[in-house]
Amino acid sequence: MKIITVFLLVLAAFGADGINKVEIKSIENRVLKADIFGKNVNSLLVIYNNNNITNSCKLKASGASFDLIIRKWELTCNLPNISSRLEIRYLDSLNKPNQLTKFIE
Repeated sequence: MKIITVFLLVLAAFGADGINKVEIKSIENRVLKADIFGKNVNSLLVIYNNNNITNSCKLKASGASFDLIIRKWELTCNLPNISSRLEIRYLDSLNKPNQLTKFIE
């Protein structure tokens, strides 16, 4: 029982809020699909052609763990029909800014 308690305390302390990882799954037919790993996705920004398109994206919970906290999300965004730079900005679990950048033709 002590081991489980210590594990949960470590999980709560180090796996705190924020986004741990962003993976782009595909960009086909001007639709971005990505997986977001983390509990708090409030810091997520999707920028395309220097415009914030976060509000037009859909964020869907795709998995809950044993403690019913969602830690995996599916991001889907329709991209404008122009070539430009895609940026996904977020704060990690240590509140450090991170950015994933990709040029879309």
